Amino acid sequence: MSKEKTHTQCKMIKRYPTRIEDGKTIPGSITNYVAWIPSKFAVVGKKIEIKFGETFDVGWEVSQVYTELPTAVVREREQDYKQTRKASDI
Repeated sequence: MSKEKTHTQCKMIKRYPTRIEDGKTIPGSITNYVAWIPSKFAVVGKKIEIKFGETFDVGWEVSQVYTELPTAVVREREQDYKQTRKASDI
């Protein structure tokens, strides 16, 4: 019997270092992103790549791990916000 595939909701961060452009110091920053990722990658501190469209963005780190659900459930629910929006708009 094969193990059911799961996804885990995670918060990822990407750090941008302080840099100098045209003689000006540009302070570093941190970007946060929350998404469902395959559970095998949902390990705090793990460095991952996130696919946006057709390209992969490297340098993301899993900072928090939340709920784990079967992949089929995540896929079924991923468009639910559209129905909520229709029901709540006046």
